Amino acid sequence: MNALVRQDACRGCGSCSILCPDVFRVEEGTAKVMTVQVAPSFVASCCAAAGKCPAHAIVLGKAQAVMLAGRQNDKPYWVAL
Repeated sequence: MNALVRQDACRGCGSCSILCPDVFRVEEGTAKVMTVQVAPSFVASCCAAAGKCPAHAIVLGKAQAVMLAGRQNDKPYWVAL
């Protein structure tokens, strides 16, 4: 599974880094993904982090299924295929 954080949506609350610190961390007010490819042992906690994200900024998907779709109003937007 792959993970990414939509930087345009992230509020930097840090809930993802608390629930899944091996995948997410907060730097300069927004969450960052430490590794795009989520190890099987972290999938459950990564899914929990995505489910608890108040901004719905975490996108999870199969390898090659998460991609940058384009820009709208000068902000990137992402799709999970």
